[in-house]
Amino acid sequence: REAEWVLRECGACAVCPRDGQMGAAYIDTLSGEDNVGAATHMLSYSSDQPVCDIVDSLVAWSEQHSLNPRRTYIWVFGLCENPHRVHCRRRRERRPTPSELAQLIGGRITSTGKVLAVAAPLRAPLLAARSWCLLELHLASALLGRGGVELLAPPR
Repeated sequence: REAEWVLRECGACAVCPRDGQMGAAYIDTLSGEDNVGAATHMLSYSSDQPVCDIVDSLVAWSEQHSLNPRRTYIWVFGLCENPHRVHCRRRRERRPTPSELAQLIGGRITSTGKVLAVAAPLRAPLLAARSWCLLELHLASALLGRGGVELLAPPR
């Protein structure tokens, strides 16, 4: 959970480009094509996943596909969602309905076109115990068909 606070702090003094208010997502603090671009993949992972598993899985995947990490743009919830607004919404708004959630997640999935799912540890992947992750995987399979989801694991 320490990573959440670090990421939140990075955007605390930045203006959000979507609503013009103080407090932005980590991604909003980055600039230059080596650091930020239109996502072509969405990452599905458990919030309990060790950061090293996520990073190692992505590095192995990009090397396996001979991708340039500076030109490979992946939508990651913890980096792309504005934590300053998420906490505000939780306090003042009703919870979204399942169909509203499906529409929101489905839009992200179809806009990126591919879902990468961190399936670690291999014998009992953490994302298999998270209903949010299972919804992402179900929607990705339904919306993108065969090949829409790629499972990743750290190379150890």
